[in-house]
Formats: sequence, structure tokens, C-alpha cells
Amino acid sequence: MDKNFLVGDIPTSLGNIKSLRLLNFSHNSLSGSIPIALSNLPVLDKLDLSYNNLKGEIPRYEIFANATVVSLYGNQELCGGVDNLHMPPCPTISRRSKRQYYLIKVLIPIFGFMSLAILVYFLFLVKKAQRRNESLTSFGESFIKVSYNNLAQATMNFSETNLVGRGSYGSVYRGKLKEQKVEVAVKVFNLEMQGAERSFLLECEALRSIQHRNLLPIITACSTVDNNGHVFKALVYEFMPNGNLDTWLHHKGEGEAKQN
Repeated sequence: MDKNFLVGDIPTSLGNIKSLRLLNFSHNSLSGSIPIALSNLPVLDKLDLSYNNLKGEIPRYEIFANATVVSLYGNQELCGGVDNLHMPPCPTISRRSKRQYYLIKVLIPIFGFMSLAILVYFLFLVKKAQRRNESLTSFGESFIKVSYNNLAQATMNFSETNLVGRGSYGSVYRGKLKEQKVEVAVKVFNLEMQGAERSFLLECEALRSIQHRNLLPIITACSTVDNNGHVFKALVYEFMPNGNLDTWLHHKGEGEAKQN
């Protein structure tokens, strides 16, 4: 079968032809490695695979151990085999290199999965933070902008003398914004309490979407950090000098509502 322009790999099924004595595949365009199955042919006494494109390590047993009956010339990428074939040695890979290779092969998918998981988690946190700030951004330019220092200055650094009352999630202070020259009630949320931040966001959302003449109007909201680097959240309302609704509805001591 020499000089027939054959291409592809040498079939391993040739190893099943136990009566094969001569095999000549020379001067073709065969590629791939030499099948070890050719070592299993008991009566094969002539093998010519010269001038092909074979590569890889040459088997060492049976007919391949006899260099006088095997011809492998013209295959530039073949290596190893018995010494009498005079082929270049095959590059050796140390056990350590093999371990490193398999270790890398295993770790790359693991790190890839972990990186993907971290990325998904990061995107989840970013989306969650965007949802948290959605209510604040909805205030837009129609509300005045105040800083922590503005509110601290307006309430005398949130002093007890300016304390109006305490609720379930924070405290309310009376103050006066100097630039706007308006008296305000500043509701400062105690973020150490569970549910305080959620309450802040819900109030922002409610005040953004609900308007009624009988509801206390909000002036602005403040979400920032204080001078100590702690998260600070507050809502700023117009100050109502006549007390709170509870006082008017449930006057202490008389058991009846106050009247104007």
C-alpha cells in the first residue's frame, strides 16, 4: 500500500490480522502515532512506515525491537524506540511536572467556578444597593440638599435640649436650617436597631409617592456618613410648633382630646 496518497491515522484494527507478515505504508501522508497494536502481530517480519507524517513515541516490543526489519525514515516527529533505530529521544516529563499539570487542570475549573460565583454575588450586592438608594435618588433636584454638618449645626449637634421625642427607630430633633431660614424637625434613624434602615427606605418611598394636604410635608432626606465615619440617615420635615398628634388625641390626665 505504499505510494497511494493515504491520509489519516494507521488503523489499530490491523492488530487483529494475526497472519499478517508484511506491512508497507511507505511514501504516503499518514499522520498520528504508531499503534501499539502492531506489536501484537506474531508473524509480522517486515514493517515499512517510512516517509509519512507520523509522530510520537515508537513502540519497543516485538517487531519494533528489531531495527533491521523496521523502516521509519522520513518521519520527522517520531522519537524514542530501541537504540538501533537511531531516533531522537522523546522529551521527558518529570513526575513533579505531571502532578503540576494535573493540578492545574483540576484547579482551573474550580477557580473559574469560584470567580463566577463571586461575580454573581458582587452583582447581587450592587443591585441590592441600587434598590436601597432608589428611593433617595427619586427625590431628585426638587428637594434641597443638606449635609450631616448642616443638620448638626441646625440642631446644636443633636443636643438633648433640642430633642422633641423618640420613636421606635430613632429620635426627632428641633432645629433651624440657616441657609433656608426654616425651622425643621429632623428624624435621625438609629441604624443599630434592626429594621431601622428598612423603615427609612419605606418612609422615603411613601413620601415620594404620596401627597396629601393633611400629611406632614417632607423637606428633604439625608443619607451620608457622620464625622466619625458612621452611616447617617435622616428625614427632614417642616417643624410643627403645636405638638404631635398623639398629644392632641390623647391628652394626659384628662382622658379627652385637646381643643384649639
